[in-house]
Amino acid sequence: MSGMSILHSRFDLALKAIHSYLDIIEAAEMSRGGYRLSAQERGDLLSILTPAANAVNNRYIYSPHVDAAAIAEFLLKQHRDDWDECRKAVTAAELKIRSSTEPLESADMPAIKYVLDALDAQRSYLSTRLGGGC
Repeated sequence: MSGMSILHSRFDLALKAIHSYLDIIEAAEMSRGGYRLSAQERGDLLSILTPAANAVNNRYIYSPHVDAAAIAEFLLKQHRDDWDECRKAVTAAELKIRSSTEPLESADMPAIKYVLDALDAQRSYLSTRLGGGC
């Protein structure tokens, strides 16, 4: 596979992840009293949050969906002054989604949005590498 094909593939995965993420965030923000995730939504979130939570805790795992190291690097740059709080929030959100069927609440949203911002930064970087302005 050529380098350009790999970039296109990663860009497509980043876009799909962002769209799934945005749909879940929008539904969660519109609900009152918490948002119950479907099994598919839980899986979609965890495919991004699990690698991200591991990466922010210096435990890197391979993910075909995201570049977890890039997410951790972005989050560290964005939250240098409150890194420990950010790291704990991402870890807690991933743990809650993975280990329970409790609904998403407004307290969970900042961590989920932190990771969304990192995904969007990856998408932007890949778009630039591909020579587009997507």
